[in-house]
Amino acid sequence: MAKMVRVLMVFLLLFGFAITTEASIKVDPSRVIFHMEEGQRKTGTIQVYNNSNRELDLFAVLYDWELDEENNLVDYESGTFEHSLDGLIRFNPRQFSLGPGESQLVRFTITFPEEENPFERRGIIFFEHEDPLDEDDVAGAQLRTMIGTTVYAMPEIYEISLHYLEGLVHESEDGTFWGAILLGNNSPVHTRLEVDYTLINEKGAVIEEGRSEERVLLPQDVRGIYFPLEENFEPGNYQLLCDINLVGIDFTISESISFEIE
Repeated sequence: MAKMVRVLMVFLLLFGFAITTEASIKVDPSRVIFHMEEGQRKTGTIQVYNNSNRELDLFAVLYDWELDEENNLVDYESGTFEHSLDGLIRFNPRQFSLGPGESQLVRFTITFPEEENPFERRGIIFFEHEDPLDEDDVAGAQLRTMIGTTVYAMPEIYEISLHYLEGLVHESEDGTFWGAILLGNNSPVHTRLEVDYTLINEKGAVIEEGRSEERVLLPQDVRGIYFPLEENFEPGNYQLLCDINLVGIDFTISESISFEIE
């Protein structure tokens, strides 16, 4: 199993490091997406700001990442996964110092590999700063401040292969109801999607409409998309009409979920 870089604070202290994302550092943009041809090279920029009242020594460090079951980004050592940008990216500068209120423009260049079946590469560029902890804390421990920009390098031409696998309406333990859709992404790239939904009762009347939060579905991933339903249901038969829309792409999957409230 790949070694996870970010773990619980207690383990970090044991190994001499702690990680935080306090607002002393800011980056813009927080996400960069390149569409690239095989062998092509592209350069992007990230503006890094020092919002603290002291000078900071900063390092640009590349990590791999995945999403956990709660859709949280989990970072790993660069080169852990096949989709890594490891060896494909260069920074200028990689190490720099910023005084209070200063900013630095960091350029990064990605070279997209030449291959028969190109697929998406991704990573997160963290800008890191380390401070010693107070002497009353663990001896030799360092406090690490990290904030990052996620980066995608996608093939210029690809085929979307998104599949609806299952849908249902679930009642949680606290009595609230949730729409739940299971999707599979066999595409060579990630997708960003939203679900527009309409709730209809057995008389055909619309009783609720809404849109889910935007979600990311990574390549070769199967993931559930969940959204709350506000309706206080009376006994009867219902239909949940769902349009699964890809953000920025003209692609929609329409499905109907029938369910009964007793």
